[in-house]
Amino acid sequence: MAFTSCKKHFWGVKLKRQCVFEIDPSAADNIDTDAMMHELSSQFSVSSKISRPPEMVQKIRQQRQEQQQAEQQIGQASAATDIYAKLSHAQQAGTLAEGRKG
Repeated sequence: MAFTSCKKHFWGVKLKRQCVFEIDPSAADNIDTDAMMHELSSQFSVSSKISRPPEMVQKIRQQRQEQQQAEQQIGQASAATDIYAKLSHAQQAGTLAEGRKG
């Protein structure tokens, strides 16, 4: 999970105008954000109506992961197509150069 911005009232311990998570993103691994949300909801008496059940959270995360995997596969396919096109052009150029020599 990426913490791209830090608020002064949230885990935003600032060091020379940088958030700890910007300096070392792996520091976020120490925080169980699900547990934090449950604890904060409990402390601030947040209605259970706005909290999603664990099954729904799992489904949302699964869908997000599938979407990310699909996007990654599209990116890889696009890169492979680009490499293939460049190789084809290089082979054509080599063939043309050999034809001009002969």
